[in-house]
Amino acid sequence: MNHSDNIIQDLDQANNLYKQHRFHEARDVIEKAFDKLDESDCIRYSRYFQLAAQIHANIGDIVFANKYYEKFYYYSYKSDKNIFCKGWLSLYSFRRFNEYSLKDLINNEITVVHPSQMNDPFDSLSTFFAKSEYLDKKCMDNKDIGIQIEMSKHFRIRSFSTGVYNSYMPNDSVLEETLMWSHYADSHKGFCIRYELSPYFSYYFGNKTDCYYNFRIIQDVKYSNKPINIKDFRLNTQNSFTQKKKCWKYENEVRLITFDSSTDEPFVGIPIDKESCIKEIIFGYCCPKETIDTVKALMTNKTDVKFSKMEVSETNVYQLIKVDL
Repeated sequence: MNHSDNIIQDLDQANNLYKQHRFHEARDVIEKAFDKLDESDCIRYSRYFQLAAQIHANIGDIVFANKYYEKFYYYSYKSDKNIFCKGWLSLYSFRRFNEYSLKDLINNEITVVHPSQMNDPFDSLSTFFAKSEYLDKKCMDNKDIGIQIEMSKHFRIRSFSTGVYNSYMPNDSVLEETLMWSHYADSHKGFCIRYELSPYFSYYFGNKTDCYYNFRIIQDVKYSNKPINIKDFRLNTQNSFTQKKKCWKYENEVRLITFDSSTDEPFVGIPIDKESCIKEIIFGYCCPKETIDTVKALMTNKTDVKFSKMEVSETNVYQLIKVDL
């Protein structure tokens, strides 16, 4: 029997013991299997870290259960073949003029936020199901569910738009979407930032320590009107934060998804690496001159940033066009 066969045998035995509610025996067996793992094995057997978390939760080892859920998220996202480095990205971020958007400009950061802070209760399905009374009742006897929900506080997102769905090349067509300015840029009084993000920034799995795990990835939002049955729906790495109704498709949204178990803060600023940058700031049609002057003054040390403004087309009052400032 080779190395992999030995590991599989132990993991399958641990799973069977768990199903029989022989949790202490299952813990001893799965820990024995994990002693044999190296880095490549962690990726291959990532799903078993969730099993380990469930086992430890059911015998009251909350600290170990938390740590195994961290490892499960880290390695399951890292091993997901649908998640990969997409190279250089050109992304658009519509912003209000407020202390948060200015803080990002001043500190050269991109702030990510926990999905519970979003104004749409269905924005991220993981957050919806975590708050669902049905889920709480269904899982009353499953001791690891509370821990799994608690671990979700370490996830945060930042939404961006692309000009064309599933494309990461510069494309200003999204700037012509009136609703984007209305919904996310304070009814055209805000601005839109065009970022150029490096592969390092948009696909990063941090160095692991005994204390915490962290990673960040970019994923496309998938749009669908397919009914979701609360009883049967199962969350995974593809639908937890990136599934929305088809009525939002015009946004051409992609999301920066981050996980950092070292902090519980709902808002976290991520410094932009030296290769990434702000390429352009586009002001809304109704953006006041005072706002434009303030933003431009904040960017005086970045001479390569382009400034533009949305105006109404002379040939079509319903069409927005971009003009240079």
